[in-house]
Amino acid sequence: MPGKDLVVQLLVLLVMMAGPCYGQAKTSDSEFSLNIYTELMPPYQFIDEKDNITGINIELLRLILKQEGIDYQLQLTPWTRAYTAALSNQSGGVISTALTQSRLDKFKWVGPFPSSSDGVYLFRLAANKHIVINGFEDIKNYSLGYVRRGIYEEIFRSKGLTDQQLLGFASSNESYKMLFNGKIDLALGSDITVSDSLAMYGFAPDHAVKVFRIKDLGGNYLALNLQVPDAIVKRLNLRLKKIRQSRQATEIINKYSSMEKITWLQSNLLTQK
Repeated sequence: MPGKDLVVQLLVLLVMMAGPCYGQAKTSDSEFSLNIYTELMPPYQFIDEKDNITGINIELLRLILKQEGIDYQLQLTPWTRAYTAALSNQSGGVISTALTQSRLDKFKWVGPFPSSSDGVYLFRLAANKHIVINGFEDIKNYSLGYVRRGIYEEIFRSKGLTDQQLLGFASSNESYKMLFNGKIDLALGSDITVSDSLAMYGFAPDHAVKVFRIKDLGGNYLALNLQVPDAIVKRLNLRLKKIRQSRQATEIINKYSSMEKITWLQSNLLTQK
């Protein structure tokens, strides 16, 4: 029957028109939700008295996400777990992360966020005056805490340090705690992170002192999973660039530290890419 054939043809046409729309539907940027992971590293990231995740870089991150209207979930977890989750979760990210050559192509990058202007050092207890470090060879005489899968592990091992000296931890804060309690000889950190951690654990500001400077390798960034849309990465970078020059950024930094102790260390790896 001609009428029946016409109905069948119309139904087929409707299915063909509707099918691709259903199969190719994508989440718009406005509907995209990020899962951001971070570690305990005051004053950049920590838990306040109300059990909220806060800190310099967390407040700046919340600000740019809010201004761009991007939904997000924030979770504080040990560094190794945070880094792994950001790699495996298609909407994942990790802050604060050093941008290095080995990590460059594993993530999409937003930043820089604030980091210490004084650089990175090895710290010892003030009472352990016998510990003198003039070079990496001297470190071989002591125990050194480091963060597993952190950027400095590779450096330490390339300088001949082994598991005999190196003790790996899930987060920098764990290594600080071991240092402050005299369980290890040395730990890696900056003036700003170590001083805040000393206060957090109830130790005097002069309980630990720096003994050897190590080059800062990559500043602080938000590293996003490669599946995060480029448009979102671009928007966040542009928004952060505007915020850096604003009074809001200064107020956030001064709330937890001071402008004199902070820098926005820009990696040149992104410009070379």
